[in-house]
Amino acid sequence: MQYQAVAVVEALDDAGLHDLAVEHAALGLRLPHSHQAGELVQRLVDDATARGDSSGVLELRRTAFTCDPSSTTLNAYRTAAEATGTWADEARAAEGALARTRPWEWVGLLLNARRDDEAWTFAVEQPDAVKGHWEQLCARRAETAPAETVPHYRRMITETLATTGRGSYLAAARLLVRLRAVCAATGNTAEFVEFMATTVETNRRRPTCMDELVRAGLIRRDHSVVEV
Repeated sequence: MQYQAVAVVEALDDAGLHDLAVEHAALGLRLPHSHQAGELVQRLVDDATARGDSSGVLELRRTAFTCDPSSTTLNAYRTAAEATGTWADEARAAEGALARTRPWEWVGLLLNARRDDEAWTFAVEQPDAVKGHWEQLCARRAETAPAETVPHYRRMITETLATTGRGSYLAAARLLVRLRAVCAATGNTAEFVEFMATTVETNRRRPTCMDELVRAGLIRRDHSVVEV
């Protein structure tokens, strides 16, 4: 197993048998793939780097990404490809592979790179695939196209309040504050007031929820909506 190969490689390195450690790292990569493959790849990358073999580093990173597409392996692959000047030719296929296999990681990578328009377009096309990124997506989109975020904020609030508990109420209040700001920015405060009133009516039997909405400045003690 690969965890055993890692142990062997570490022992050989400790013994000063570096060439043999590299040999066993390569053998270890041929074993059934596991989460420890990255350690074996890194050992081989370190060796290739020390020898100035940038093409070898690229091949290792490309293979590692192909076997296990993730934002981590893609970033390493991109760095290696940029070092050899080939990323422009390889980027499209690599990014497409990550988008297909781990769409939530792909959106996270786009957001981290400030490729916000691409992230938004992808999320709208595959709304169930982006998992926990919707809040950040909406916050970014609200800077340029606030009206487009309104239905997504409404959905997130409704989904959040489907679960009871103080944590859910705090999260819903935070999203409602953002929805209010978005509606104000679009000049559509009436939509917010209507949605807020419906939300209050649906949850009025949850006193903790009502308390959090009051604390957030969204409603008054009589449950009337605070407009901005």
